[in-house]
Amino acid sequence: MKRLAIVVAVIVVAVVAIGELSDLTQSRPDPVREDSVTELVVAVNEDRFGPGQDAAADALWAVCAAKTSAKVVDGNSGLESLGGDRYRVRLRPALGRHGELKLVGCLEDLTIDRVLADVKSVRTYEIARPNAVSAD
Repeated sequence: MKRLAIVVAVIVVAVVAIGELSDLTQSRPDPVREDSVTELVVAVNEDRFGPGQDAAADALWAVCAAKTSAKVVDGNSGLESLGGDRYRVRLRPALGRHGELKLVGCLEDLTIDRVLADVKSVRTYEIARPNAVSAD
């Protein structure tokens, strides 16, 4: 009887652990927040990437941008240079938790040979809405 109780307890713990692990590793769609923008600042360090720093940043962004459904704000197609090794991109609609993790992971992994990025900041903010004009 004691052996049966131990086996049942191990099975219950295994089922709960597998369920928790699947929840933590699953990619789910995030809620769409049209009235918000996510801004990322990224430091891109290229090591012997032939075309140079800006080309390395653009290449990295081209690969990682495909992993998000958000669009770049201001009609810009890529990262905006802030000088030095820093670049900024603003995305709308704002990224949710899962989208942010996926994008940051792509940018910080060695996605392109000899190009490393470090996401310095991620912030999400609401867009100011114009005041409604009343029809009097």
